[in-house]
Amino acid sequence: MDVMTEREVARGSEFREWLEGRRVSVVGLARSGVAASRLLLRLGAAVTALDAKPLDALGSEVKALEALGIAVVAGG
Repeated sequence: MDVMTEREVARGSEFREWLEGRRVSVVGLARSGVAASRLLLRLGAAVTALDAKPLDALGSEVKALEALGIAVVAGG
């Protein structure tokens, strides 16, 4: 696993380059999970968002994430 050091993360442009094309998972689709998913996608990551609630209980924000190309795994 390729992990960045705290110092490397502090350098924004290096972090964006490092993140480009990587697969990331966001666990939990409350407000912060939705925001993190959007940010990571905007920075070039391939995002999979997961939540234990069923898809129909997650609301319209989740459908918007799917429309952006974020893979959503719900209900388990």
